[in-house]
Amino acid sequence: QFFLRFEQNEIVTEYIAPKSTQTSIFKSAGPPASDLASLGTKDPLIFLSLNLDVNNLLTSAGADPAMQQNVDMMTGALGLTHDQMAKIFTGSVVVAACDYKNIVETSPRVHKENQAVLGEMPVEIASTMGTMMNIEVPVTTISLGITDENAATDIMTMIGMKKMGENFWAAPGVELVVYTAITPTQMVITNDYLTAETIAKEHKLSGKLPDAYAKQIPLQSFALYMDFEKEHLPPLLLAPESPLLDAADLAGYVALSGILQSVRYESSPTTSTFHFVMKDGEDNSLMRILQFLQPK
Repeated sequence: QFFLRFEQNEIVTEYIAPKSTQTSIFKSAGPPASDLASLGTKDPLIFLSLNLDVNNLLTSAGADPAMQQNVDMMTGALGLTHDQMAKIFTGSVVVAACDYKNIVETSPRVHKENQAVLGEMPVEIASTMGTMMNIEVPVTTISLGITDENAATDIMTMIGMKKMGENFWAAPGVELVVYTAITPTQMVITNDYLTAETIAKEHKLSGKLPDAYAKQIPLQSFALYMDFEKEHLPPLLLAPESPLLDAADLAGYVALSGILQSVRYESSPTTSTFHFVMKDGEDNSLMRILQFLQPK
């Protein structure tokens, strides 16, 4: 059962689990500080962290006939049983999108293969294709906490990843620009070659998370942040000649980020609750809606 409550300065969504579940898929605290520190993501545009109870998650999903087949397919594709997967993955998940980069140009492997393909095309077509490939996308990083580095390495072989170096893999071909780096405590998946290569060698990036994220996230089993304040945005988004975000876009994203940065999550054996805290004051659109709905 889902409930939505409009309170004085927040929207609260509450999910009441079936009595047979009696379990939470979230742990009581956020991801370990070491998982956050190793990513070294400075001024991320979007930052999401979760700390899941993998065993409870798999058990709950497996108990649902509609989900059981999906769970079996996922564990089977990784060559794992339910218990093995729950043992390998700690439940720590950190996702960040932090900058815009031409990931084709920064990946020696993809750049080389693309140049070979373009070299076989007529000049006009090659020029058009080259322009289409010359795009910048957010550098996205997903970190999964693990307990067994060797078992995670075996998964890379099982799913057919191509070994690029020590603890460093790539999706075969160039259709998917995906790289994986494995450390003793993390499996890091990214679309950026240089990020994966650095983590594989150094086990961390050189940057540092802003204190606002680093201090709060370990205390929350669910945390979502969007930071579109102008001074924190990558220069490429605001390039004077052809900005990817104009003034209207930026204003909208900043307003949305203010709400999402204040999301709180609470969990009990039977309920899961998200609090979307709104800015207090008469200009709060939620408060205006509540006033309008009040009986006259």
